[in-house]
Amino acid sequence: MVYPVLCLKVLEFLGIALLAEPDADQARSARFLDCCKQILRNQPGVHHPISDRLAASLAPAVIALYHNGESELCRVFLRATAKWVIDQYERSEAGLAGPYSTPAEEVRIFLGAPFEAVELAPRRESLLAVVLADLAYYVAPTLYPDIVNDITAVGIFPTSLHADDVAGAYVVAVADATRPLVNIAYPAAASATRLPHHTMQSEPRLPERLAGPAAVLALACLVRDRLFSDCYPRALLAPVSM
Repeated sequence: MVYPVLCLKVLEFLGIALLAEPDADQARSARFLDCCKQILRNQPGVHHPISDRLAASLAPAVIALYHNGESELCRVFLRATAKWVIDQYERSEAGLAGPYSTPAEEVRIFLGAPFEAVELAPRRESLLAVVLADLAYYVAPTLYPDIVNDITAVGIFPTSLHADDVAGAYVVAVADATRPLVNIAYPAAASATRLPHHTMQSEPRLPERLAGPAAVLALACLVRDRLFSDCYPRALLAPVSM
């Protein structure tokens, strides 16, 4: 259980490092990029997020790789990760643990499904489904319909929080700073328009205005229960370190 968590945490760090410093040392950025590619190609644990607490870890690396011409690697990563997540929801009504779960709860839900003696509450909500569909819409549009169709077929409810442009948006459990997005209705196919739930925040939030999209992607990795994914299309247009 530790192995996939470590894979995704390292990937998260590399993605943020590549996005955060557009004027960084080129040799260092090249090493980060190569390491990111090697992890995706050689470490299967990176495709196995064990709970929604790891959902935010996916976006920085995918966006950084896409910037650096690795669109096919992004597609392979999203496809393999989506298949694994969907398989977990198909094998058990408990799905995967939520963004507020403890490590013990993550393990119990993930390993408890095959054992009848372990009581598990049904859970069909998924923040991982949101990050996979949102990223695929922009970086792998031909893969996007397959991911959305499979999510629907298995009975997963893509669920997230929309955070307003207020200070409380970066603090867990500040109720008046967020709005729930439950069972997000995705369009059947990708297009040139933004996803409907991304139009709720048409302008960058304050941290993004001050430090670019990498800032809110990093904040998503801190709070864990919201993605700020309306920044994805802006992040794909922003300058990066390579």
